[in-house]
Amino acid sequence: MGVHYDHKNRRAFETEIRRNPETGTLERIITREIPYLGEPPFAQPPKERGTTLTREQADRLRQGLQAFMLHSDDSPLDATTRAQLARYVAWRQKNGGNL
Repeated sequence: MGVHYDHKNRRAFETEIRRNPETGTLERIITREIPYLGEPPFAQPPKERGTTLTREQADRLRQGLQAFMLHSDDSPLDATTRAQLARYVAWRQKNGGNL
């Protein structure tokens, strides 16, 4: 037995899973309507708006990823793309970082 929440229509139902004898498939059957309390018991808490990284953390992460892409043997970049990324990193360092 379970509970199905229909948030669009603000209704809740107690349900059971039963096998349909004609087709042999499992189906969810509504057994009764129960009071709608707004949110299911396992609802996620509302997320806060905004980024989870500070600007400094994002810069360090970007620099680490770029260093991996340029210098690692496991880098997925081909030679042409790696050369373009190297020119871009050099340009950013020369012109003060952020675009």
